[in-house]
Amino acid sequence: MGLMGKKHSHFFTAETVNAIIWGSLIFFLLGKFTSSPSFIPGVSIGATYAFLAFLAARYGPAAGFLAGFTGQYLFDIFTSYAPQWEWILPSAILGALIGLCAGRIRSGAGRGIFGPREMLIFNGTQILANAAVWLLVAPALGAAIHAEPVSLVFRRGLMEGAANILIVGIAGTVLLYGYTKTIIGGRKTEKTAS
Repeated sequence: MGLMGKKHSHFFTAETVNAIIWGSLIFFLLGKFTSSPSFIPGVSIGATYAFLAFLAARYGPAAGFLAGFTGQYLFDIFTSYAPQWEWILPSAILGALIGLCAGRIRSGAGRGIFGPREMLIFNGTQILANAAVWLLVAPALGAAIHAEPVSLVFRRGLMEGAANILIVGIAGTVLLYGYTKTIIGGRKTEKTAS
């Protein structure tokens, strides 16, 4: 019997735990080395959320939540003076939302299927999740935690949401498409010695 009982033993497989650990580290590294400041103070744009969306779509909501939470937490403690909860919680929620809504593409991706239908599902999901997180959750937390002006936190949220929708739409889609091309007949391809 697994950690979560027999019925839910697939929830935290070794593969999912590895995805959370490595996903958190890659999230942190992408944030540290691929982010560029935007014209709005406090907002950087990079490939971090495209990777998080790929990870969540591939491994599910728990992996998306934990990798988003841990990766953003690591980024904050190593690049700023303290954890920024108005970024940590939205990152985790974004990972969970994409993971929850991407079950259909996850099952197809596991069989090597990622066609136009799956691309539409993935991008519809990420657009709605990014909009909810960066236009509602992050601004509300920024205003509540730091008593920042509402206009500033909503400008930040709008910039972050728009940039993430675009970057995830391109890079996240390419990552998932590339991943599915490594799968033949439901099994991951492996290089063989010549």
